[in-house]
Amino acid sequence: MKKNTEIRILDSVQEGEELAEDVKDSNGQLLISTGKFLDKKTIEFLKQRDIDAVTISVPEQLTEDQQQARKDEIIETINHKFRKLENNPVMEELRNLVVAYRLKG
Repeated sequence: MKKNTEIRILDSVQEGEELAEDVKDSNGQLLISTGKFLDKKTIEFLKQRDIDAVTISVPEQLTEDQQQARKDEIIETINHKFRKLENNPVMEELRNLVVAYRLKG
């Protein structure tokens, strides 16, 4: 699932939210890398380093129709890539695994 981003004041950040961008101090030194899930200790660390705001990953909000269209597009793309390998049970199983993996994320 794609994610959008929001810049949030540190006081409004909640535990469990994911950083969408690296956090650097005023000298450009990396404090925390993109992808880190924030916990209470990390939020306090950022406050101590005078970080005012961070960029948070926010899951994309799709309607049911949009979700189904995205799933259909994923399946169509994978089927296209496997189109010349029909009637091969091993490749069919691989295609099924790829579809399941892509639809999970």
